[in-house]
Order: sequence, then structure tokens, then C-alpha cells
Amino acid sequence: MDPIRIVAILIALGLVIFVHELGHFMVARWAGVLVERFSIGFGPVLFSFRRGDTEYAISAIPLGGYVKMLGQTDTPGIDEPIDDARSYQNKSVGWRMAIISAGVTMNLIFGFVCYAVAYGIGVPSIPALIGAAVPGMPAWEAGIHSGDNIISVNGHSPADYEMLVNEVALTNPKYETVHLVVERDGKKLYFDVRPKQSDLKPQIGVTESQGLILSESMPVRDHSPAARIKGDAPIAGDEVIAVNGTKVGTYLEYAEAMFAGEGEPATLTLERKGAEGSKSTSTVDVALETNHIRRLGLEMTPGKIVAIQADSPATRAVDEEGNPAQIIPGADTIQAVDGVSDFDPMRLADIIAAKAGQEVTLTLLREDKRQRTVNVKVTPDDTPTWIDRNAGRIWFDGDAPMGIPSLGIAFQVSPRIRRVTPGSPAQRATIVDPSGKSGASLQPGDVVKKIEFIYEVEGKPQKPYEIDVKDEEWPTVFWALQSPEVRKVKLWVKHESAEQGASDAPETATELVEVSLEPEADPTWPFWQRGMNFQVAEEVRQEESIGGALWAGLERTRTSVVRLYLLLRGLIQGTISYQNLAGPIFIGTVAYSLAYDFSKLVLFLGMLNINLAIINFLPIPILDGGHMVFLLYELVLRRQPSERILLIANYMGLFLIIGLMILVFGLDISRLF
Repeated sequence: MDPIRIVAILIALGLVIFVHELGHFMVARWAGVLVERFSIGFGPVLFSFRRGDTEYAISAIPLGGYVKMLGQTDTPGIDEPIDDARSYQNKSVGWRMAIISAGVTMNLIFGFVCYAVAYGIGVPSIPALIGAAVPGMPAWEAGIHSGDNIISVNGHSPADYEMLVNEVALTNPKYETVHLVVERDGKKLYFDVRPKQSDLKPQIGVTESQGLILSESMPVRDHSPAARIKGDAPIAGDEVIAVNGTKVGTYLEYAEAMFAGEGEPATLTLERKGAEGSKSTSTVDVALETNHIRRLGLEMTPGKIVAIQADSPATRAVDEEGNPAQIIPGADTIQAVDGVSDFDPMRLADIIAAKAGQEVTLTLLREDKRQRTVNVKVTPDDTPTWIDRNAGRIWFDGDAPMGIPSLGIAFQVSPRIRRVTPGSPAQRATIVDPSGKSGASLQPGDVVKKIEFIYEVEGKPQKPYEIDVKDEEWPTVFWALQSPEVRKVKLWVKHESAEQGASDAPETATELVEVSLEPEADPTWPFWQRGMNFQVAEEVRQEESIGGALWAGLERTRTSVVRLYLLLRGLIQGTISYQNLAGPIFIGTVAYSLAYDFSKLVLFLGMLNINLAIINFLPIPILDGGHMVFLLYELVLRRQPSERILLIANYMGLFLIIGLMILVFGLDISRLF
């Protein structure tokens, strides 16, 4: 670890505590209260000196600080009556309220100053440019597309991705929507989107957009076409400026150009920076071979259509007579495309995308009041396939259905095997039952229950990633297989022959059999992604005047306060999981990563100051907010609460804070492993 960073972090975090305690100290001195000790940290004193009547100390536990005033004791909430005009206890309720609230006030002021300084320097941010709208999620259903630029969120502008995520997370999906203003092709569009409650927080199902600059940490992905380039290979910091001679300015334009020629080799023109400190650039052309979808040879069972995207080709379906027809989510299942029923559901998006601009007949099995077959005609557009999976990023988004971007249809795919492709890895593999016996093979009707991905990066095996496969989660598994770093997988399967009583099956149908497979590229199934790893798109917001920076800082302070209270509301209502909380270890880790980026560090300190102010002013005994409640009680009833009430309340508050610290420390530690 870098000792300079560590020292910078300690100074920065100590400054937040110092500012808080300085507020108490200054107002106490102003009120004529004798301050006996001013300490940064708790516990044993490591270093101290005395000036006047006050001892200034640095203590061993750097998780806070305190100002010890005459008339206070170490017993929570019980102040010592002293016949001295300088005693805290002998000051009026108004003065004591001022002293108690001064720490919070100073943190709010300092947070505002940090924000204003950061905006004056320039604050890097991720624009609210949509990289992917996940099929079936609220944003996708509302009609938001990849490449849409969100310019306002709930009336707040300019919008960035952090604002979008926060505003969505702090919405109560039961009775609130998120109001979005979107810019698309030079036009403004307006959406009201009701978030979906997930395990951790409300979401609308969008990701940030990638840019065109190659990643600093891994510009190309192992075992991909980009990693097999001969000659002048792409390097970190290169920027894609053209595909096959056609200029591109956004990631969406790059994706569309690559999709248009997905079955052919591609030539990328890269802009490369000169030596450090030089403003010169050069261009490099690199040739990429074709890429193909990686498969196991398992064709799974298609499920029902679960969602239709607003204003999509699917909403303009017609029947065989040309009259408007409806595709019904929850009732319809795609059985055939132009009369062909023997299709792999994971390939359906590519099958239909290949017919862009042509009328396609979908045969649907409709199961509502009665079961019947319905034919509808649709005309797909030229939206790229797999664009809704955000270009190479692997994430496990639960039961996210399979999308057909060119139609605006999302449908489920079950982990139940419908067909095993002859000659495929799945057909060649043998399964091993719990007793260790092998010899059987995967069969139609088998259900994949669990999968382990075995990765290899730079020739080194990585820690395997294992997930339980729930109903309708196969699209997520299939997408993960497209990561070129996945070299092998292990499947745990509920074997159909067990249910049929076959002799080579486990004794009970509940036992799972194991099979190891190596994904293979399908030469008949081109894939437009070639293994380039791009940085997230980023922009810098810098105010040109002092007034602009002050106004931006004030607005950021206001929104930070409001969002923190909404976060607390969400925790109480259960819409936000406690697993989103973080403690000192996480704070230190984030601060360490930002130590050499001054504007980001100052912005982070602003956030810490605002958080400390709000949390410390909650009406919890032993916190400043708890003291304020007792002072309000005294102001209204003109007497202090009884000693018994104070003791009980403060010890309850103490136990609550200790419990909270144990929780956040535990969450921080769990994130490290």
C-alpha cells in the first residue's frame, strides 16, 4: 500500500471529524463554556498538549471525536451540576441547543464548500447515456433504448448516471414513478417509469454507456479475436474513431457498424496518443477476424412472452387479414417463425434480425381462457442483437428474459433441455451421478439446476463462479458463456431419466448429476462483439465562474441531504436493503482509490460531511440529535427528563449504535472476500 495515500486519507478523514468538533468547540467558547478537552478520536490519548484551560488531544480510535465541556460526565446523558458559570449545564437551553447543533452545521457548511471547490476544479461524472435497457425491466417496457440520453430526472438537470441511480433507488415503487426527459435523435421524449423492487433496491433496468476509449486495465479480452491481432495490437487508451472506414462517435454507432458486418472481418481505425506530455496523436488500423457465439450444444425450452416494449414493431402487429393484432404477455408463446418451429430460442433474436424490414409471421400458442394457435405478422427493424446485454459486460440479472431487440419482445427461456445438438460438447459429454458412476448422457427433459464457470485470465486460472439456475434464468447463463475468459463449465442437472426410472439414473429424482463441458464457437452463428474492452463514457462538469461553482455546490448539498433522508425512509419501509450500507473499511477503501484524484477526493469529502451531519442529527440518544430531543423536552416542559429516563434512553442509543457498527463492519469485511 502507498504510505502517501494512507497519510492523505488520515488527514482528509480527520479533517471531517475536526470540522465537526470545531463547531461544538467554537460555539461553546462563544457561550462562555469551559472546554476541558478537544479530542480527535476516542479511547486512550496518544498525544496531547494544553493551551489555556483546554487540553487538545489525538486519541487511539479514529472513528469520531469529542469535546469535553465542564458540567458533562462520562455517564451517557447525565450532566454534572456544578456551581460555575462556565458549566455547560448552567447555560440556557438556547445556548445548549446552539452548542449541540454547531457540529452538524459546520459539517453542512464544510460539505457545501467541498462541493463548490470540486465543481470549480471540475468533477468527472458518468453521463446518463443509456448503454443497455434490460429486456422486461421497467425502462425497457416504457420504450427507453440504448443510446438514449437522459437530460432530466424528476425535474433535476443536468442529469448524470449517479443521479439517475439515486433517484430510482429512493423511489417507493408502490406509489411513485420516476419522471425522465430523454433526448433521442434531437427530440425530447418524456417518460414516467415505475421502478421494480429488487432484493437490494428499486431499479428500472438500465446500465451506463461505454465510450470508445479502450480500458486501462484490460484493453482486449483474453482468447478473443482482439487478443489474436497480429502486428500493431490495440493498447490501453486507444480510441476507436472508425469501423471499416466509417467514422463513429458513440458506442452505439460502433455497435451498429459492427453488427452490420458481423459475419465478416472488420478493420478498426484507432487514434493513439503520443508519449506522455505530448499532444501529438497517430492513427492505427487493426484487422479483427470474425467472432462467433459460444455454445454448449443445449437448446432449451422457450417460455411465455413476458413483456412488449412500448412503441416497438411488436405493438404494430397485424393479423393475417391485415387488421391490428395484439401480442399478449403472459399468455403467448412463440412456436414458429415463418412456419419454422425447430429453432434454438437463444438464436431467435438473430433469426428475426436477419429479416429486418421484411414481414415475418409469428405463430403463437395462446393460453388464456382457452388454448389456441394465433398467427400475427410483424416487421422487425434493424436494432442490433445483444445490444441489450451491454457489450461484453457479464452480470447475473436474475430472471432477466431473452430480448428480441428488433421487435421489442421479451420472452422467458427455461433451463429445461429441449434438444441436444448432435456432435456438440453436450452430446459428447458423459454425466457423473452422486455415486461416482458415469456413462449416461444429457437428454431432452433434463433441467440445469446449477452451473459453475471456470475462468482463465492471462493464462492463470481464476476463482470459479457458481450460481443456482432458477426458472427462466437461462438467458443470463447463456450470456455469461460469451465471456471468452470462460474456458469450462460444470453443470449440475436434474436428470430426466431419473424421473422415468432408468437403470443408469440416481436412485431419487432429487439427486443431481454432474457434467463438465467446454463451450465451442458455432461457425454458423456470427457475433458482432470482438473482445474490445471499453472504458465507461465519462465527462467533466466544471463551472466557469465562482458563482456557478457556489450554486452547483449548494444544489449538490441540498440534493445530498434530501437523498439521505429518502435513503433512511427506504431502509425503514424495506424498499432498500441494509446490504447497501457501508462502514469505515469501505469508506477508507474508496478514499484510498481517490487519494491521487483531488477533485474526486474533495467531492467524496463533501459527501462524508453531509452524511455525518444528517446521521449525527438523527433523534437517537447519545448522538447530537438525541441531545436536541432532550433539550426540546426541557424547553417545552421547563424541566429536564428524569435521570432514569436519560440513562435508559442513552444506553438504548449506545447499544443501537454499537449494533449498527457491528453490522457495517461485517458488511465491509464480507465485501473483501
